[in-house]
Amino acid sequence: MIAVLAVGTVSVPTAWAQAKGAAPPYFAIKGAKIVTVSGGVIENGTVVVANGLVAAVGVDAKIPPEAWVIDGKGMTVYPGLIDAMTDVGLPAAGELAAAGVKIAFATFDIEFVRRLPSEAGQAVGYGLSQDDALKAVTINPAQMFGLDKELGTIEQGKIANIIVTTGDPLELQTDVRYLFIKGQLTSTDNKHRQLYEKYRVRP
Repeated sequence: MIAVLAVGTVSVPTAWAQAKGAAPPYFAIKGAKIVTVSGGVIENGTVVVANGLVAAVGVDAKIPPEAWVIDGKGMTVYPGLIDAMTDVGLPAAGELAAAGVKIAFATFDIEFVRRLPSEAGQAVGYGLSQDDALKAVTINPAQMFGLDKELGTIEQGKIANIIVTTGDPLELQTDVRYLFIKGQLTSTDNKHRQLYEKYRVRP
């Protein structure tokens, strides 16, 4: 995710601070690669978020004039990842998916939920396809929990749990630049990031 830009010249973080935390009526992620999971990949597309839901998605999605716009050029938008609390061995994942068995990944621990993307990514090295790995942390667990009408893909009317990344979310080097939970732009700051920034500049 490159820069967060509001309509006009004020960045989203700056505008948000000036508004003392007031949430805008709309967000729009513009010009990004959108991996919907349900309907393929949309190049140079736009996702509009309103009232916690995906209001529109597509190349020609209309952006309301009052929306805060995120410049998505060079970034990729994915549905939020879901920890399914299931235990699937890495070598078995590809075999099960190839046999038509729906699979999902889990960490079983809140402390290590951050490892969920890398666990799915490692399974790709054991034969699981990239598409099936992504489904195993998005739409598949949503379907298992009976929540696929609300979560798991980027579609109009679904809850706007969305991540905007610098690349494949299953790759360790990918950075999550923006996070939306129920349509609300949410800080990704954490203790790990704070320590990284603190010790990154050591002499």
